[in-house]
Amino acid sequence: MDEFAEIPGPMGSSNEFTLLSLEEKDRFEAVKNDTDQFDLTQDLLKNPDFAPQARVDIGDYNFYMSKVIKTNGYLQALMYVPDRDYRLLPRVFYKSNSDGGWRSCPGAKGERKRYSKGNGIHYTQETKPHEDLIAYLDAASKNHLSRYDGDIIQEYFSTSDGAKPEWDTFDVETARYYDRGTLAALQEYRPGYYATEYIGHNAHLGDKFKDIDFTDPKLVDFVPDFTKGPQEKSTVSHTLLGDITTETYKGAELNGRPVKWVMAQDKAGRAWVDRITFDDDRVNSYGVHPEVIDSGALTNKPIEYASHATGLVIGTESKYFDKNYVDITPLLKNLGPIKEFIKAHSALPEKELDNLAYDLTGGKGIELTYNGKPIIVKLPRGQQLEIGMVEDLNLGKGMSSNVDWLIIQRAIFDLTRSTKGFKGLRDKERIEVGRDNPGRFVFDSSVSRMHLEISRTGSQIHIKDLESKNGTHVVQNITKRIEEADKTLTDTYV
Repeated sequence: MDEFAEIPGPMGSSNEFTLLSLEEKDRFEAVKNDTDQFDLTQDLLKNPDFAPQARVDIGDYNFYMSKVIKTNGYLQALMYVPDRDYRLLPRVFYKSNSDGGWRSCPGAKGERKRYSKGNGIHYTQETKPHEDLIAYLDAASKNHLSRYDGDIIQEYFSTSDGAKPEWDTFDVETARYYDRGTLAALQEYRPGYYATEYIGHNAHLGDKFKDIDFTDPKLVDFVPDFTKGPQEKSTVSHTLLGDITTETYKGAELNGRPVKWVMAQDKAGRAWVDRITFDDDRVNSYGVHPEVIDSGALTNKPIEYASHATGLVIGTESKYFDKNYVDITPLLKNLGPIKEFIKAHSALPEKELDNLAYDLTGGKGIELTYNGKPIIVKLPRGQQLEIGMVEDLNLGKGMSSNVDWLIIQRAIFDLTRSTKGFKGLRDKERIEVGRDNPGRFVFDSSVSRMHLEISRTGSQIHIKDLESKNGTHVVQNITKRIEEADKTLTDTYV
């Protein structure tokens, strides 16, 4: 079949992608009956929701992208890539939870059908798609999503029976870049291997990260100059952290070859290296770079599985995020380049804004990312609530709870009474608070019967005023550059 050799180039409908024409869609319809095509491709195209909707052109490749599909566990999307014989190679993406971004998945491997993350070169980097593919997937995620009752990867892309299908070519298309030992100091600390079984208990990895010498002649050209500012900047959606800012820095080299760093930062100030790749537009049929730079410890995920980080020191190297994950950005701050990136972003004068108040009066709501300091809800006549993790609320040694998060009313908080002045706040729980909560919270008549709503998703806290009579203010203790402070904030509210 040679129809796909005639598909025109980009038509300018977007910088990142082109919606398919009716003619192109008709060509995909013909594939269903073309016996030269891969069986998997034909099976996938029988489902209208799996059909391509747009084309992304990168280098010599035309990537034909489906809509984003909400499955039982993940957001997923299909991709079809013409090979040299004009057969359509089937490919699939999923939106990772722990990594927070999109991954190109080689398939489901083994008896348990685990999602493959590549050839074991670097588990956070190997399957990261090209930025243009991420841009399409993020944009498509904001449109109407199709629903699939199952798991596309496990049901269609499983190779657990030991037979390797012809379309499964990831291992021959993707290889480790031989860096001649340049990055050996970084590769000693592999992401995902910070459990006690690998590094021991309280191994003080942060001190070892501090000792990595980035002024070493081998590494000095590898790190970009963050003070010169990024060449590109964008906002992408992270599964656990919400919208994050990514900045691309160029000018660095690895053994004489240009590389680019993509730095990331969330609204709570977490910073990490999202990816380091060669500065070119080379991709393979999976939409990833064919040469993987093993940048070791530099390219960790900010949020890691708790079971993968049991060897880290709690508090100084990791912090509780939710029941499944921990925040390891306190550990990553010990790496020289991340320190320099944070320093470059903190070049402007800072001010401790301890009483930044959000006025929610009139039924407004706000979502805040918890940063380790309790969130204060100020109600009329000096009444207030505090929201936070038990360990951050300083409630005394006698406090025990079967939940990690609490809403407390410190004025009446009583350890001897099981419900006096506090309420657990579980993940994905939503509660209404007001005078109609007798015995748990006590308010005077200035507080409405149903005054406000509080809900939690992971480390995101949403607070909404329920059109109360006398209003609600929320205070979050944070440090922000004055120039970046949100316009709704004021440091005059007490």
